[in-house]
Formats: sequence, structure tokens, C-alpha cells
Amino acid sequence: MKSSVLLSIIVSLLTMLQMQGQRNITTLSGQKIRILQNGTWQKSDVSETKIDSSGSVSPPENTDDNTSKTNSESNNITQDGIKSIIAQAEKKEVETFLLFDILDKEVAMKEVQLSQARQLKNKESESTLKNEIADLKNKQKTAEKIYKIDAENVRKANHLKKLQGDELIESMTDLGQSLNINVAPYLPVAIPSLPKNIEVNPAPNTPIKKKDVCLFARDEKINKVRITETNTEPFYTFTPEKLKNYFKEKELMDVYTSVIRKGKEYFFHITIKITSKDAAKNYGHISKESMMRVQFITGNSINLYCTEDVYGGTETYTGNIVFKAEYSINNENVKMLSKFPIDKVGIMWTSGFETYDIYNVDLIMNHLSCLKKI
Repeated sequence: MKSSVLLSIIVSLLTMLQMQGQRNITTLSGQKIRILQNGTWQKSDVSETKIDSSGSVSPPENTDDNTSKTNSESNNITQDGIKSIIAQAEKKEVETFLLFDILDKEVAMKEVQLSQARQLKNKESESTLKNEIADLKNKQKTAEKIYKIDAENVRKANHLKKLQGDELIESMTDLGQSLNINVAPYLPVAIPSLPKNIEVNPAPNTPIKKKDVCLFARDEKINKVRITETNTEPFYTFTPEKLKNYFKEKELMDVYTSVIRKGKEYFFHITIKITSKDAAKNYGHISKESMMRVQFITGNSINLYCTEDVYGGTETYTGNIVFKAEYSINNENVKMLSKFPIDKVGIMWTSGFETYDIYNVDLIMNHLSCLKKI
């Protein structure tokens, strides 16, 4: 018995060692990257666009992309735009691969621990680990889905080199929205209002109906800057599958949102109420600059980033744990959020990445429409 447990511990330690150290990998799109011991990464194929985990991009000086080149300044600008799109698409694919890879390692470690618990006949630990593994695998499926989308974006970005005219403009615009890049300066002509393959009606410009009356939580000036915030409304609810038997009449998580405009800047404000005293233990907190991925019903997605570290506080009377976070919204993302209903949001907690289905899909569209009317 002791020898088998010792063997399991040795296997566990070896697994941990394998997870560390430098690794060379090839992504779904064919990118070759080197993951360093400190968790950062760099491209291992120096002939490609140089990009690393710091986010810096430097296109190669001599790129033979088989694209017909002219001396036209407009064409050169467009080619620069294509290089920027490719670089950003490649960076996003690597980042989502790393997220998937981290979850894969966590699953592997938990499975080693589960094997040890079974050998020790620790039923309580075994049950807990099974639930944790199931939860991690659900997160892993979501991460894998995002990874495949980002890999496909790399393929589409490289395909831009073969396109011309309206087809090139449409594809660059579509990828620009998906990758959160302002492609307008790189296009030889005006951007179409919507890619032709997306059949989604934008938020109407007509006056809002009575049932959509705009309500505001505040409208004030601080240091000569006008700050306006829409009324908080329910955004989504969530209970993990493994806990639904315990939450039959309520949800584990109730989430509310509003949109804030400070001068010319916009912020996505989210309030997360968790009916659990162990919320801090199970979820951790939301770190400054951590990502919120917003996926639209069109399949496109954008990333927003938290403006500060957010820790849970205890709500008076209920004992619920409440997190209040703000995510900054740049001008390009404001346009996307104003046009398209939201299908899912994914939040990066310190405990990991979790995705939530949105039921009030046009809520942010309506809130942004209200703010633009005042």
C-alpha cells in the first residue's frame, strides 16, 4: 500500500517537473512558439512576424507574401494593415492556446490526485476531486472552442493576401471587428456598415419606445468631467451543473450590469452576487487587467480588461459575497457592443476562466443607446 502511494507521489512530482521548463509547440494554425520557464513565450520561427507575450509586434523587414505589390501609397498602407491583422490574430491564438494548456495541466494534476485519493480510499477527497475535474473540463471545452475560433482567424488573416477590392475590404473589416483592430486607416475606400454575411439588425436610431425608457443611476460632474451611469439591470444568472441540486429555488450567481460614461470614455460595470460564503475560496478575485471575453451572436468576440483588482465583500443582511468590477471599453468596442446582441461572456478569475450564457442579450445595446441620447 505504502509503496503504491509513494509511486503515485513520484509520478505526481514528475508530472509537475514536466509542466515546467522550456517547450516548443505548434499551434492549430501552424505557428511555432517557444514557451519559456517563466511563463512568457516567443515565436521560434524568426522568419515570421516577430511577436511575443509582451504584446509587441514588429513585422519582418522583407516579407515574401506572394502579394502583388505596386508603388501606390494606398496599396502599401493596405499591406501594412494586413500585417497588423495577421500579427494580432497570431497573438490572440497563442494567448488562447496558453489558457487551454493551463487548464489541461490542471486537469492532469487533479487526475493524479484523484488516483492517490482512490488508493488511500479517501471517499470525501475523491468526490471533491471528481467535481473539480468535471468543472475544469467544462472550462477546458470553452477554452478549446475559443482557441479554434482564434486559429481560424489566423487562417482568414493570412488569406487576406490573396483578396482584392470589395472582398478584401469586407474581410478586413470583419477581422478588424473580431480582433478589436481599427482597420479604417488601412482601407482604400470607406468601410461598409456591416459585413454582408452578418444578418443582425443594429440598434435602431429611432426614438426609444416607452417600454425602453432610459433610466440613469447618476448624472454628475466631478472635476469638470461629466459622469453618467445607466440604471443597473439583471444581466445573467449562473449555477454550475454540479450544484443545481442544492440551488433549486435560486441561483448561485446573480449578475447585474450598467454602463458608465466618464467624459468620452465608456466602462462596463458589473456586479456579481454569489450565494456562498466560500466564494473567495472557490473563485478567488478578479485581477487588474484580467480579461472579460464578450462573444456576440454573430460569432465575433472582443476582449475587455478590468481597470483594478476586485475582491469580494460581504453584503449586509444576506451574507452574499459581492464583486463589483469595471471593464474599460474603447471606441471600437463601443461600436461592436452598440450593434450586436451578446451571446456569452467569459470572466477570468484568479481561480480560472469561466463562461456564462447571456439571456438579456440586447441589454448593453440599449444602455449604450441611452447614453448616446443625452
